[in-house]
Amino acid sequence: GKINTAIPIVNPLYGAAMFLLLAHVLCAYLIKGTILARIVHESIFPTTVNDRGCKGTTHWLGVTIMVALFSAFISISIPDFNLLVDMIADIQFAPLGIILPPLMLLCVRHAAERETSALEYAWIATIEVIGVFLLFGGTSVSIMQAISDLQGTAFSC
Repeated sequence: GKINTAIPIVNPLYGAAMFLLLAHVLCAYLIKGTILARIVHESIFPTTVNDRGCKGTTHWLGVTIMVALFSAFISISIPDFNLLVDMIADIQFAPLGIILPPLMLLCVRHAAERETSALEYAWIATIEVIGVFLLFGGTSVSIMQAISDLQGTAFSC
């Protein structure tokens, strides 16, 4: 559905939250798309990567448009692509966004020979438990959703 009908706006704060979430997603994907286009540009036209002239700008624009079209083609041509993206996001979010940062904090503190209090260990353990729960809970919900959505439709002729 449309994003403006996905969240019922009964409170102005919901509208503000929807706008901020949309802005966040747009910024994140613009940054990722820019990085991907730069990598492709470096591999196809390495001499014009930092060229600010007409030739470099034309190459950059062409590569950016081709990356966008290729991404759109992939997302349209794969049936139920959203289910695949949901599963990938659920598998990556908890380890990279919740579980790994506190462990990295402990590693940095250990390397810097700084002490960690018992309360901090308790908080980190709580965060780790929540992360593991979200990893397995989110992934299992995505798999169950995919199974229910694809029941009898995948590969049916």
